[in-house]
Amino acid sequence: MARADGGQAPAADAAAPSAYVALLARAAWIQHEPAQAKRSQDEDYCVCLLERPDGRCVFPGGQVHSMDCAIADGQFEGVGRPADLALRVAAMRSVFAETGVVLAEPAPPGALR
Repeated sequence: MARADGGQAPAADAAAPSAYVALLARAAWIQHEPAQAKRSQDEDYCVCLLERPDGRCVFPGGQVHSMDCAIADGQFEGVGRPADLALRVAAMRSVFAETGVVLAEPAPPGALR
């Protein structure tokens, strides 16, 4: 891919593992309604999409970092395959960093929702 200055931009690593989360919330948990929202009595959930600076709407998530792999290797030894666990750690980290939502069990008390 060519850059504006005529040089070559580094190629994106198509094989880099990434983790994205389809985040749903009960409509009753949402404190306000977005201006574009059209509500019907049949809809019970809202979908969380993030708008990127370039205007694209995406689910929260991103690439797996080396720290995600280290956490998966060190904290969850013997629980599952480290690569699969690293994807889960990356998903939880990304969702928290981008939305402030903590994916944890048990669910937080209603006052924190």
